Amino acid sequence: MRRLDKWLLSEKRRQLARPRLEDALFSRRPIAYVAYRLRFVTLRVVLRTALHLIEIAVLSQFLLPKALLPILFLRHVALFAQTLWWGALEPQRMALREAHRKRDNGAYASISSRWALFAASVAVAELLITGLWVLLPAESAAGTTIYGAYAAACGWRLCLDTWSRTEHSAVYAVSRVQRPFYSLVLVDFIEVFGLLWAWLRIGPIALAIVLGVGGTLRCIFTLYYAARTRKKLLLPRRSRSVWRELVRRGWPSLPWLESLKFAGLNASLQVESMVILLLGSGVGGEGAALLAMTIHSFSPLLGAGSSWAQIFYFDFKRIEAMGERFFARRMGRVLDRVALAYPPLLVALVLPVAYLLAPELIPDAPVAVALFVVARSLFSIRQLEAFCYVDHRVQLRQALILALGLGGVALLPPPSPGFLYAVVAVFVVAAVAGPRARLSRHDARVGQVLGLEAWLEWLGNSTEPLRLVTMVVDRSTATLAAVQRAMLEGGHRSPFVRVGHARWVTLVETDSSELVLRARLIAASGGTLSSLTLGCPIDRSNMRACLRESQLLSTPMLESARDVDVSHEGDSALRLEREFLGLFPQGRCLSERAGSLARWVRREDLAISGILHDTLTQAPSENSRDSDYAVITYRPHGEISRVFVTPVDPKDRAAFRQFAKRVRGVAAEETLLQHRSNAGVKRQRTPEIRSA
Repeated sequence: MRRLDKWLLSEKRRQLARPRLEDALFSRRPIAYVAYRLRFVTLRVVLRTALHLIEIAVLSQFLLPKALLPILFLRHVALFAQTLWWGALEPQRMALREAHRKRDNGAYASISSRWALFAASVAVAELLITGLWVLLPAESAAGTTIYGAYAAACGWRLCLDTWSRTEHSAVYAVSRVQRPFYSLVLVDFIEVFGLLWAWLRIGPIALAIVLGVGGTLRCIFTLYYAARTRKKLLLPRRSRSVWRELVRRGWPSLPWLESLKFAGLNASLQVESMVILLLGSGVGGEGAALLAMTIHSFSPLLGAGSSWAQIFYFDFKRIEAMGERFFARRMGRVLDRVALAYPPLLVALVLPVAYLLAPELIPDAPVAVALFVVARSLFSIRQLEAFCYVDHRVQLRQALILALGLGGVALLPPPSPGFLYAVVAVFVVAAVAGPRARLSRHDARVGQVLGLEAWLEWLGNSTEPLRLVTMVVDRSTATLAAVQRAMLEGGHRSPFVRVGHARWVTLVETDSSELVLRARLIAASGGTLSSLTLGCPIDRSNMRACLRESQLLSTPMLESARDVDVSHEGDSALRLEREFLGLFPQGRCLSERAGSLARWVRREDLAISGILHDTLTQAPSENSRDSDYAVITYRPHGEISRVFVTPVDPKDRAAFRQFAKRVRGVAAEETLLQHRSNAGVKRQRTPEIRSA
């Protein structure tokens, strides 16, 4: 037992030392969290820049710049195709997340099988295209062998990447794939130093061999750790092999249009590859080859703005699952600061390495290069944020501004420093023009238990004639989850709101008599209700009276909110914040733009996860009697505006419960006031409720 206790203690310390997303959301350790996520990216950017510089040095000794341009064109066709494929897999990840949320292992396995067939078909098509490309004659006889070998290596690498990304994405949809440090950096070391060693012995053909071997090793590592994570999380495997899925013809059910849409929206993250593709197609004249060589040499650094942003894809998706714009805006502010501070560090590390390997390729304006990487980072983080939050209007607006701006900048002479500064300005304008991506609020699911404010918001947006129903569950014969499941199976579709430990309030349509409604509800609940009360039909005119009758708006709650002016949300929020800090000087108030728990949450590191849980679930703080903190969220119209957190002693919990009633009363008053002001506006549709 001593060895087990020692291991458990060391494991706890290791887990607590690892920064988490909660630390960044509550501004507790945002720098530590960002540094933890980017710890491998920095070294990989330096190594891959060195690899690209060595590629140019090797090829330029055996090929003329004019013959080198088609080879660079091939390399960036593969890189651009990888970016498109990662975007095309987004519908797969969305479908797998939904199946995992519903715990539908059959659907999860079936979706994985269909996408595996799709990936295998694309990989075979890529191999065929590569074979045809190799058979095409090269522009110079001296470069025929190098050109064919390089094309074969790029095609082989792209084929393996297509399959491994699909398998990795099937796991990455629901969890990060944990990999040790060596599995991410070892391949980069092998490619850099292996190319240097092989080049001195077998010449430029070593470039194709090293690229093929490196792509194979990267594929093996990706597949191995994806399979290990799948097994660790008990995720279902593919239900059918690729051949059986082909015979079954399950692939036509894939969302082809959605895949094409997400692939196109993700294309803007590979600007440098698109520029080299344009130069390789004949745009740029005589200086196209030299410009393409320079862009390819520094493409890992120039593209670092998008590569580091993609590290936070899973964090954006976690925030999207929370469905709270409060956390989306706080995370966006953290990453905006990273976009300004991290790129100069990369430039400071990469430029000395580039100077040692190829001093003739060092640009004359390193400050302009650093500014370009910063602008590219701002643009990429906004693009990825819109991509994850499915705000396509923001992506299209930014991409259109970027395309028009770069088209105008193309008229300037590229060698001049003014050209680089103009490109920087275009990226900055494209990144900050207009509002940033907006996280869509989730529609209430069938039978979902909502908080009071969110439930009032849903009720006020409904145009159907409804009637309040108050149910008290017999806890000795059934649990709340069992009653909820029985209600769903009985056809009930409206969301619930919970009052106390065993009392629920919901809504039913008023298209039947009271006896029929009562009989239907009792049958739907399986006879587990100890009492059932049908209220009067409710609309905006009598909403307050019906809510008081059902005890949703209790008298203490309304009285505590009576002296707060709720005509303007900002004024009431500031007044509650001042009152909270006066009652609890040790407390912290978090808003979308300010507030941090860095000075308070130090005694118990696990408390930060509990604070996030209480914030999202709106759990009453009095139920967390074993913790030394209390949380209340201010949610006017069902959306978080403030989070109040304070360390409390048992003797202070009564005062905090009274303040919590006041906060909820103010939020309910604001929601009711908005619905009363909109009473004369006819809504066009009823809020949608997704099927479970």
